[in-house]
Amino acid sequence: MAGALRAAGVSAGRLVAIHAANSPEVIAVRMATHLLGACSAVFPTHATDELLSFTAADLLVTAPRLARAGAYSLGPAPGCVDLLAKAATMPATPIHGQASPDDLCFIVFSGGTTGTPKGSCHSYTDHSSFVGAVRDPRPRPHPPPPAASR
Repeated sequence: MAGALRAAGVSAGRLVAIHAANSPEVIAVRMATHLLGACSAVFPTHATDELLSFTAADLLVTAPRLARAGAYSLGPAPGCVDLLAKAATMPATPIHGQASPDDLCFIVFSGGTTGTPKGSCHSYTDHSSFVGAVRDPRPRPHPPPPAASR
């Protein structure tokens, strides 16, 4: 997947917008994007064209049912490059990570319940902190249970 994205011009400092429901393919695109040192922004399937264009992404990856001309699609779709088919033809050459700790890693968008969704930007250092917190096996102190009321 990283080879196919690199062939499409994805590199450090680029932004890849992903407009698809969560799936193994979306995770593969995100991880490949990050391996290349680029930033990913995942949009829910109900994202508007206005929001998608607001990000000014360098590459748009979509679900086939959400495809738009010029995008890369996670499967065959009219007017799109099939990213999965392209990835299947790439040589299995290792690609070394290109990210630097302070580079932009991902953008998370709010649900937009109070208006236009807002983007929250996170660096690779932030991402490492999130992952480390999940993987940390140390027990967490739990507060004592509330005293029974008399």
